[in-house]
Amino acid sequence: MREDSYVVIQAFMVNDLHLKGNELIVYATIYGFTQDGNHWFYGTKGYLSEWCGATKGTVGNCLKSLTDKGLLERREKIEQGQVKIEYRATRNVTPPYKICDTPHTNFAPINKIEDKPKRQPKDIDGKRPTIEEVKAYVQERGYHFDPQHFFDYYSASDWKMQNGKPVKSWKQCCVTWERNWAKSNPQPTGRLDGYNFAGRQDTITVTNDAYDWSDYDGIQF
Repeated sequence: MREDSYVVIQAFMVNDLHLKGNELIVYATIYGFTQDGNHWFYGTKGYLSEWCGATKGTVGNCLKSLTDKGLLERREKIEQGQVKIEYRATRNVTPPYKICDTPHTNFAPINKIEDKPKRQPKDIDGKRPTIEEVKAYVQERGYHFDPQHFFDYYSASDWKMQNGKPVKSWKQCCVTWERNWAKSNPQPTGRLDGYNFAGRQDTITVTNDAYDWSDYDGIQF
C-alpha cells in the first residue's frame, strides 16, 4: 500500500446507508474507484484486507453482505482463461435493504435504568439460622460469646444490621461478636512490672483488685 493512499468516508455512507466497521471501509474503498458509475473495482481481497486490517475471509463476508444489501454490483469477467470478479458501488437501495425515513416509535426502550432488574443482595449463608445452628457454630469455632444473646439480638431486629440493611452472613457477624467479646474481656499477658512469668509453671490467681502473691514469697521486688 502506497504511503499517499487514502480512503474517503462520506457522510451518506454512515447517515443514510448506516454502514460501520469493515463494511464501511470496504464500501468506501470501492466507492472511491467506481463513483463515476463507469468504472469497476478489480482489486483483490488482499488489497481490501490491508485497508480493513482484517483477514481475506472477513473481507469476503463484507463483500457478500454489501452485495446482498444492494450496495455493490458484482460481475464476473474471463480474462486469459481466468475468472475475475469485479465490484461497483451504488447508492441505490433495493430490498431487502431499506432506509427508513422516520424513526421507529413502537419499540420499548432498553436503556432506561428503571427497566433493568435490581440486583438482589446475596445471602452468603443461604438462610437465617436457627438457635441450634448458632450454638453449634459457636461451639465448633471455640467462640466465647453467648449464642442465645446473639440469636435474640438479631431476631429482634428481623436480622438486620444497625444501618437497616439485611444481614448477609450471620457467620461473619459471629466473628465480629467474638472480637467485641475479646475486647471487653482482656486476658492477662503473663508479664507484670517488668518481670516475665512466661517460663514459670506457677499459677497466678487474678482477683478484681490485684494479684495474689502468696505463692511467690521467694521473689524479691
